[in-house]
Amino acid sequence: RLFNVEPLARHTRDPGVPRLAVVLHLFSPEYWADFSQALAELPEGTDLYITTPADKLLWASKLVKTDFPQARIHACENRGRDVAPLVELLRTEPLDRYHYILKLHTKRSPH
Repeated sequence: RLFNVEPLARHTRDPGVPRLAVVLHLFSPEYWADFSQALAELPEGTDLYITTPADKLLWASKLVKTDFPQARIHACENRGRDVAPLVELLRTEPLDRYHYILKLHTKRSPH
């Protein structure tokens, strides 16, 4: 386990609201297996949001839904590294209901 998330799962400011979400920009679906293994360690009830370029949507959906059937997957334009997909997701999903959001991405960068 890379980090201990149990204290986040026990946070009880509002017990009726999901407390932890993961937003993953899956630019490179070939890395899904590594991310899936790590995400499986998160507390039960963690919501998973995936953004991926439209040309990779079917591939990414098949991989993700096999491991996390409840994941919400969005096609988005690949701009601004992974910032534009996050901004787009903020417009379409009620992410303000979470106390914590873990933002990840698979995109390689020469920087």
